[in-house]
Parts: sequence; structure tokens; C-alpha cells
Amino acid sequence: MPKLILLSGPACVGKGPLVEALKHYNREIRFGSIPVKKSIESRLKPGQTNPFTFRDHSELTSAQTEELKGLLRPTDDHLDFYPAATIEGWSAKPKKYVVGPCRGFPQGIRRTDLDSALKGNHTIFSEVYYTLGRQFIESPMMADVGNVRVHTVFLSPLSVEEMEEIKASKVDLNQYITSLMMNKQMKRARFLGQAANLKDFTSRASDLIEQLPYFDKFNSIIVNHDGEGDPNWNQVRDGKSVQFDPHGRLSGDAARASEAFRNIFLAPDAD
Repeated sequence: MPKLILLSGPACVGKGPLVEALKHYNREIRFGSIPVKKSIESRLKPGQTNPFTFRDHSELTSAQTEELKGLLRPTDDHLDFYPAATIEGWSAKPKKYVVGPCRGFPQGIRRTDLDSALKGNHTIFSEVYYTLGRQFIESPMMADVGNVRVHTVFLSPLSVEEMEEIKASKVDLNQYITSLMMNKQMKRARFLGQAANLKDFTSRASDLIEQLPYFDKFNSIIVNHDGEGDPNWNQVRDGKSVQFDPHGRLSGDAARASEAFRNIFLAPDAD
């Protein structure tokens, strides 16, 4: 039976480098990836208008494709981004698409991507917003596919024990989490060479607070204190791209989280 591993977690917790580290340092592990299609609007600056209205990337000229890439982060794949109206339109075909909101913007998973990932792979994987992941599991699309064993993973910047200790110290947990996640986003922005977007940072900083009640819904929780942009990930900027430094290795929590993530892929049927 094929197994589907779904990874969720708050913004900037380190999901991106965790997945890239799995691919880079464990080349013997084979799996099919299901990309989540995101809205271009989610990457725009406040007041900036989306200039695109396409339904498929084949409709774009080379110049327009380059313009689209300029709106995105260095770690983004432009083929995973569509106008919000296009993604919202997919919801009319529930067996071919799963569509759900993420911080006020629509995201989608396509049946064609699921089928491609399943072709020739026993293990398939997707990094999803926690609500979209639940929709995906319970969707008519998945019911139509048939038997697939699902293992859900949550990447958290704090353990349950750490959160209990914070509360026992009479510190407001929500304020602590917001400050912690704001710092992680500032670090990522510096690493990527981007200007700080405080409005966006504030919105994303509340992610973990909203997701706390769903901890017990996940099969595995991996605690990772090293967010995106942390030097323990051994990543460096190379022009507009991000890559691993060939002269170093993972360290700290980045290494521990990566080992735990690797073991989930290697475990029989993701148990």
C-alpha cells in the first residue's frame, strides 16, 4: 500500500530546509512529491497588485515568466504559483482538486500531481498548511484514489514540555510564541536578502498559536529550534538561489530534526 507523508508547521519553522536536507543528504530515499499550488497574491507586498490572470503557465511569455519569478522568493518554484482566482476556480471540481485557505489566500492540490507522484513511488510526500492537509486526507480526490496509508508530521519550534514550562513561569505563552516567530522571520528575511514586511510577519507569527489545539491530530511531532536561515542548516546564498555548503554539515537541532524526519521515511508504512 502506498504511503503519504504530510508535513505541516508554522511559517518559518524550517520546513523548507528540512525537506531539502532530506533530498540532499539522503539520496537513497526515493519519494514522489506533490506540490501545493499557491497564489501569487500571497507573495505581493502591501498595496501591490497581481498583474497576472493566467490559467496555465503555458499562457505566459518568456518575459512574463521572468516578471513572475521576480515577485517570488529565491526558494520558490514559479510553476507552483497561480493567480488566486484560478486556484479558487478549481474548487468546482472536487475530484480533481483540493482547495483551501491559508492565511487569507487560496492554495490547491491537483489530482494530476498526485497521480504523477504515485507513479513508480511507494512513498509520496507533500508539505501542506495544516487545514489543507486535513482537507486533502478527507477529500473526494483521495477517496477516489483508493487505499493510501497517511502519516502526518508537525514541525514545531517548541516542545509541549517547553510550553508548559513557559506557562509555569507566568509568562504569556501567546506573546512568547509571537515574539519567537517574529525573530525567526526576521532571520529568514536577512538570510534571503529581503526587506522586513512587519505586517506579513505579524500575520504569520500567530500560526503556531492557531495550530496548538491540533497537536494531538498528528502522528508525529518533530521539535526544531533552528528556523529557516539558521546557520545550523548549512545553507548559503548563491546569487538568487539557496544551496547547501559542500564544506559543512548539518548541526544542532537542524541535524536532530533531519534525522527524525529521515526515520519517518524509512519506517515501514510510515509507522
